[in-house]
Amino acid sequence: MTTDKRLKALLEDHFGLRGELTQLYGDVDLNFHLLADNGQQFVVKLKKDFSARETLLFQHQLTAHLKAAGLYIPEAVGSCHGETVTQVEYHGEQYLLSLLSWVEGTLWSSQLPQSDTMLTSLGNFLGRMSSALASFDHPAAHRSMSWDNASADWVGEHLHIFPTGKRELIVGMFTRYVQSSVARNGLRKSVIHNDANDNNIIVDTSGERVTVKSIIDYGDAVHSYTINELANALAYIMMDKVDPIVPALKVISAYHKQFPLEQQEVALLPLLIATRLMISVTHSTINYQNDPHNEYHQISAEGAWKLLEWFQTVDEKLMVARFRFACGMPIENLEAFNNFTEDKKFNVHPVVLGLSDQNTIFLDLSVDSPMLGHYTNYQNLAAFQKIVDNELQSGNSSWGIGQYGEIRPIYTSDGFTETGDDGPQWRTAHIGFDIFGPEKTGIHAPLDGVVQSCIDHNIDRDYGPTVILRHDLEQFTFYTLYGHLSRLDLQNLRKGDQIKAGQEFAHFGEASENGGWPPHLHFQIMLQLFGNGDNYPGVVLHSELDFWKQVCPDPMRFLKLGIGTDIPKRRDEQRLLVRRKKVLGRSLSISYRQPLHMVRGIGQYLMDKTGRRYLDMVNNVAHVGHEHPAVVETGRRQMGLLNTNTRYLHEELVAFAEELTATLPPTLSVCHFVNSGSEAN
Repeated sequence: MTTDKRLKALLEDHFGLRGELTQLYGDVDLNFHLLADNGQQFVVKLKKDFSARETLLFQHQLTAHLKAAGLYIPEAVGSCHGETVTQVEYHGEQYLLSLLSWVEGTLWSSQLPQSDTMLTSLGNFLGRMSSALASFDHPAAHRSMSWDNASADWVGEHLHIFPTGKRELIVGMFTRYVQSSVARNGLRKSVIHNDANDNNIIVDTSGERVTVKSIIDYGDAVHSYTINELANALAYIMMDKVDPIVPALKVISAYHKQFPLEQQEVALLPLLIATRLMISVTHSTINYQNDPHNEYHQISAEGAWKLLEWFQTVDEKLMVARFRFACGMPIENLEAFNNFTEDKKFNVHPVVLGLSDQNTIFLDLSVDSPMLGHYTNYQNLAAFQKIVDNELQSGNSSWGIGQYGEIRPIYTSDGFTETGDDGPQWRTAHIGFDIFGPEKTGIHAPLDGVVQSCIDHNIDRDYGPTVILRHDLEQFTFYTLYGHLSRLDLQNLRKGDQIKAGQEFAHFGEASENGGWPPHLHFQIMLQLFGNGDNYPGVVLHSELDFWKQVCPDPMRFLKLGIGTDIPKRRDEQRLLVRRKKVLGRSLSISYRQPLHMVRGIGQYLMDKTGRRYLDMVNNVAHVGHEHPAVVETGRRQMGLLNTNTRYLHEELVAFAEELTATLPPTLSVCHFVNSGSEAN
């Protein structure tokens, strides 16, 4: 709180307002919070630079334009003379005085974690802002400023100030920025806010869900690339995240719905995000050298450096593809591939000979598969081999097909774990198909191709030798992957080898050379490699499955079978919830706003339909763990013999009661066997 009588007098003289003042921040320019006697709140701004009058008037017209478009924005308050910018004398110096309406709410930076609702709400707000500003312009917006991604050439004059290690990073980034000048010239331009950082975003926490209420501080507004509005916001949203792409996708998708992006804008979005980071760390480095004790100047420096370093580890084509997917834009080559496979003249050589509709069955390897049964049947590969063999024998089949797009519990070991901002996730979604059959079965090229890579993954990944072929067609290029091969195949293959359509170039490997897996072929199609090289994923996170199904389309047609896929439809929780409400009584309640869809129990965990494990701290029945092997086997034996009530004599019932009461004090000597905890109470 301040008792600055001079400032209070200025406010009363020019705006007719009295109240309490609190200084917010500022050194050269001063900012105060005014709680007026009439209960209204304002931001008081004193600016020392008189040349900024036109800039301030531009900002006030900009906020008025956004307000008229229906956005909740701080707006300039006119003085008693109708002016929004007034020259005043304050403590012997001249200032420009302006008053803005106060936006009540909470800073985005104080809200952790940032929910999907918050991210979507931010994208909506930014998109609405860009849409509104497409029809706004002002002469003062056409200015040169160091925080504009369209004018970052000035960074080149400061490359020498960075220490070794960081200097190479900035030089590389700056070089890419300069080289993109022609591409950037084709981008749309408009007035943008230009600084939607996490301390300029106001959220509303009064409702059930936190949403964006307003964006404040228009001091950096400028005429620039329109896409920079989104790029700058993402630079801050992506900071300090385990997987920075995930929150970015939510914001991008929502922004695109309000203000549709052009393909070139999406293609340059990663570069422009990184450009903002480059500008930020350059400013912070200069400021640190000039004033090493000012912590405000370093507020985003550490997060910006980490995110810039992360950008060096991610394939930019993959990032652009995921951004495109968030906007509903198809993966490159997808349309050409679909046209190729849907053409009546489509003809490829069968990858495996001898498969027919009569001797081939689908195997259910899904997370809730009755075929897999108990979790020990897939945790132990020898037991898994028996399950596969038994299924083939019972179906009188020679071949079994492991399905495309299937969510499998087999991939819930630590080797398939990825840690995200919401905790651990497992790459459980299968994006190829498997052909189970005899070891040494021959594998044939479906089309003419070139060996892109051939490597033995058994050393570190336990899935044996893998070959990728590149197929160059007239209209596009795509790739096919063959995993779990015989190690002998690698002795005869080299990168660059020409493989003819129908040529037998590999074979099913033995279990011993494929980490213990039953003999089979993992076959997969890829429309893009994304820099993955030899380690292309065969399973992905369930949350990313829809994206990867575009990159790696269903390869079923390459089998030359007519039986079609038999994959269960993706489970829709909302539809299941509606069905449940129709047939189950209200006394059977369901937990959580977003209900959990559990399909399997393993020890202390419950597993949902995506293969994600949850530590069970709710269910109090399975004292020795869910689906304990001894309990399962005992129950199986007894249910195969008799399952009835206590009205009849039975040796096991009495024996169990005797064994149980022997562990209790003498006063607890009688058992009542009931069905549930509620019944016991």
